Amino acid sequence: MRDGSSQTQTLEDGRSNILTVGLIRYRLEGYTETDEQYLIGEVSVFEDYEEDAKILLPLADDVFSMFSRVARAAHQLSSAQNPLADIPQTEPQMLSFLVSAAFSLPVEVKYDFMAMRSTIERLEKLKEILKQAVEKLEESAKISKVAKTNGHGNKKIELE
Repeated sequence: MRDGSSQTQTLEDGRSNILTVGLIRYRLEGYTETDEQYLIGEVSVFEDYEEDAKILLPLADDVFSMFSRVARAAHQLSSAQNPLADIPQTEPQMLSFLVSAAFSLPVEVKYDFMAMRSTIERLEKLKEILKQAVEKLEESAKISKVAKTNGHGNKKIELE
């Protein structure tokens, strides 16, 4: 595959599971009739629109900050002993795809994100999702920290 990678698994009945990872987005325009046992599609490639960096960059910073907070809270909740991996910031469009892929969002929502041609729109929707997630996860992490003291902690942790 020239634009990514793929893996195939042939099943006993002759069918196959095919997993692909692409580097560009495309829209399926239609199928081509062939004598082959598999479908061949006609696709068109698309990219995001050019957008105002004065809006895009601060929005991406906000999303990255909230995503980092979610990752820290989730790490605290997991009781992992190893330190949280460094999360590098990337350019806004890639950030929007990485953050949406990191969450267990409904398939329909992920599809909508992939189909959007506005990075700003994608980041704004992610910001709303992250805002809800970060509050819940940070509160859960505080409660978990209190619970781990098993009543023997001398510090009182204020829950807001």
